[in-house]
Amino acid sequence: MTIKKAVILAAGRGSRMGAMTKVIPKPLLPLVDRPILDHIIEEARTSGIEDIFIVVHFQHHLIESYYAQEKDIHFIYQPSLNGTGPAVLLAKDFIEKEAFALFLADEVIISQQPCIQQLMQVYEQVPASLVTGVEETTHEKIKKYNALRIEAYGESLVQIHEMIEKPQHPVSPYTSIGRYILSNDLLALLAEDIFEETNSEIPLTSYLNRLAQAGKAFGLLFEGKRLDLGSVNSWWEGNYQLKLYKDDRS
Repeated sequence: MTIKKAVILAAGRGSRMGAMTKVIPKPLLPLVDRPILDHIIEEARTSGIEDIFIVVHFQHHLIESYYAQEKDIHFIYQPSLNGTGPAVLLAKDFIEKEAFALFLADEVIISQQPCIQQLMQVYEQVPASLVTGVEETTHEKIKKYNALRIEAYGESLVQIHEMIEKPQHPVSPYTSIGRYILSNDLLALLAEDIFEETNSEIPLTSYLNRLAQAGKAFGLLFEGKRLDLGSVNSWWEGNYQLKLYKDDRS
């Protein structure tokens, strides 16, 4: 199945970035030579994505203005910052019943082959409702992400049996990154719930975990390096790592 649509979650305030995001939305902060969001859009386009839906909220007019001339980019306004789960559901009418790619806007992947394209290839080969990138991380870092209970399925491929958000006692050192290929099964699960427009965040992870527990989730130990841009220190480190990568290739 060819994946032609993508959703990018870019609605957050970026409060961990301090004063930098009081006026500028985090997705427009520079990463070496252009905004963070540009790198994510390039990954999507290079992978064959034809329609990109960006979920926005904070300073959304700045993001919309920056990409005003891009015909393949569409915007979805999230009226309340009530989490990644409700944010994805907002794209339901645009995605319809197709499989789609999902990107988190605070992660950029350095790789020879686009990470999302690697996941697309896996999705075509396994009976999955969810395929995500997987990496091994440290005990301290995984408490800020999610932890996976996994089983080897093939070379560089695992089946995910459980996904736990920000675990205090991780079941493994493996975590999923902010790249996903998803079937309409996820949207069906989300549509079962009614989300109130509050600032209480409802994470997507609990719904992804339901797909995992149904035996429909797989992970790829992808080729590449994740740049987590969620804090000031990691943003500086991401700029440094990407600059080194670009210098090595020039």
